[in-house]
Amino acid sequence: MLERLEERLNPSPLIEFAANATQLQSDLTNATAHNTQYYIVLTGGNSAYHLASGQELFVGAAASGSSVNIVGLGQKITGNGNRVFAVEPGAVVTLDYLTITGGSVLPTNTNFSFDAGGGIYNSGGNVTLNRVTVKGNLVKGNFAEGGGIYTANGGSLTLQRGSTVESNSAIATPTTGFGGGGFAAGGGLYKSGGSVTLDQATVKNNLAQGVSALGGGIAMFNGGNLTIQGGSTIATNRAVGLAGNGRGAEGGGVLVSSLFSFSPGNLQILDSTVRNNIAQGAAAANGATPGASGGAAASAVGGGLDVTGAGWVAKLIGDTFSGNEALGGNGGNGAAGSNATTPNTTGGNGGYGGAAGSAVGGACEFALGSPFNPSASASLTILNDAAHPSIFIDNSAKAGSAGNGGAGGQSTGTASNSNGGGGGSSGIARGGAVDIESNGSLCTVNIANTTLYGNAVTNNKGGMGGAAGTGGSGAAGMAGANSLAGYAYGGAVQLFNEGNVTMVNNTVAKNSATAAQTGGQTQISAASGGGLFVASFGHFTFDNNTITQNVVNGTNQSSASGIALVENTPASATNFYNNLIQGNLSSDSSVPDLYAPFFGTTLANATNNFISTVSPDSISSTTNIIGNPQPQLGNVVGVNSKGQPTGGPIYYPLLPNNVSIGAGTTSVLSTIAAVEGVPTAHATDEIGNPRSNNNTIDLGAVQFVPKRHD
Repeated sequence: MLERLEERLNPSPLIEFAANATQLQSDLTNATAHNTQYYIVLTGGNSAYHLASGQELFVGAAASGSSVNIVGLGQKITGNGNRVFAVEPGAVVTLDYLTITGGSVLPTNTNFSFDAGGGIYNSGGNVTLNRVTVKGNLVKGNFAEGGGIYTANGGSLTLQRGSTVESNSAIATPTTGFGGGGFAAGGGLYKSGGSVTLDQATVKNNLAQGVSALGGGIAMFNGGNLTIQGGSTIATNRAVGLAGNGRGAEGGGVLVSSLFSFSPGNLQILDSTVRNNIAQGAAAANGATPGASGGAAASAVGGGLDVTGAGWVAKLIGDTFSGNEALGGNGGNGAAGSNATTPNTTGGNGGYGGAAGSAVGGACEFALGSPFNPSASASLTILNDAAHPSIFIDNSAKAGSAGNGGAGGQSTGTASNSNGGGGGSSGIARGGAVDIESNGSLCTVNIANTTLYGNAVTNNKGGMGGAAGTGGSGAAGMAGANSLAGYAYGGAVQLFNEGNVTMVNNTVAKNSATAAQTGGQTQISAASGGGLFVASFGHFTFDNNTITQNVVNGTNQSSASGIALVENTPASATNFYNNLIQGNLSSDSSVPDLYAPFFGTTLANATNNFISTVSPDSISSTTNIIGNPQPQLGNVVGVNSKGQPTGGPIYYPLLPNNVSIGAGTTSVLSTIAAVEGVPTAHATDEIGNPRSNNNTIDLGAVQFVPKRHD
């Protein structure tokens, strides 16, 4: 009896061998005993596991206390006109040292087709991948999800020990059926509910393409948990949004969405890298027939990461976001109007130019609110840790250019002349590194010990109007109107939030906001906040930050070269302490380093700041150092995508015998400690000195950023 009880408590191992795909499926089918750990060892070569046409490997639900382990020696299991693995709800399966490739799921219905999971379809099991590569799998359909892996129905998925999801695709084509189709999500991996963990894993070179292209690398919907940790990498994935009536491109690397769900969850990216991902709105088509308007381009949101919907708890700790891009598409040009072919006839009017695509959040977009769930609050924390700094470098958001209007057609005889088409409207660019929008919901934002360096936001030109038609002797036609260019906000960060925001101990340097020329005019549209653009309607604490050597380009700039703090009401809701803001540049010399606040009320709680130039009456000169021409900082030295210096140590040296403005006071220790998640006595600066020392070597905002070792 004791032996039987022990067997029930401790599963017995059973080793099987599979020399080919047929034996492998047979072993999986026979793995039905209770309380047994099945080990299926692959002994054949690559060709032995090339599946028959239409075959897929089925893993059934596990018996009580049982699990299945498929152990390879680096072999490839290759699909042949179907997906490779299908995992049933309740199955417990581990794959070890394999490559899963060549799986495909193609449309079965041209009017409406939902297709998912080219390599692995997990419909509710517990799946673990050790040293597994999921590569070169494909899903196509009107709704295409999970080119490499699909997991849903509360299932769990763990990728670890060097597992890789690469070069998979989810390609969606529009349809006239339900919702218009064209919905592609999770080029590499799609998750609905449940949990996914990446630990020492890589997701790279995957593609989601459609009218709504969501999550080039990973797409997560309907709540649950997503954890990316342990030096994992999300790199060179693409979400390509085609022009049309869809969402465009969202989340080149990762999309997390609960927009239509009342079950948000948790996102954690810890000690990992998100680099060189792209959310790209495709260009729209030109007008194809005389007088036809150009198409509206697709927009792009979240080059590296897009988090959408209320209720999320998002934490980015000790990560590097580098080289990610959000690129809005170009609007199509309007076609010229038709030429009159009969006497005394007016030619056709020119077509209108198409609207440009906007670009939001070069590295990250956090749209933490939802009209479907307005009462749910959300939180966002961006912070370093003991092992790795928090770095955003060389990310960018660039809006597309608008289409030009078509010229009016030729008239004949005594007829009036035709009109040219108007230029298309421009897009807006926000947040070269990070864009944060609360969208009517309450959101708590904490950003601390983070370096934002060399990020850029750029708008683009509005469309030029088409010329009026000629040829008739009647009334003159009108040229199409030129459209103004869009706005560029926040070279590093654009924040529009209705909850509490705390930013402490951050360095924002050498970022830029650039405004493009309008169509056919010399006026330049607005650019604001080469470093930060902040519109806060809750409590805003800004403490121990360095904002320096950021740039605003343009001649119609609306506020600041360093930080624009606008529309903050009431002014007493802002705590603005111990910051150093200087050396920011502008092509318009009248633009100050700091513009605050929008309504012209002096910030009541602003002390111990060093700011070179400010907008009128923004802060008191009696409690701050304003306009000191003596520079406090040397030139900022750059960091590369791994957080390593590009020419010397990363520090901002003070002049001899000067006390650091950002050294702080003990009164702010509780705020810093709360953001860092430590007791007040343990709050430290980035070189590890206790802030409670409060002396001249406690650099505060003027920080050393530790070299990252990858």
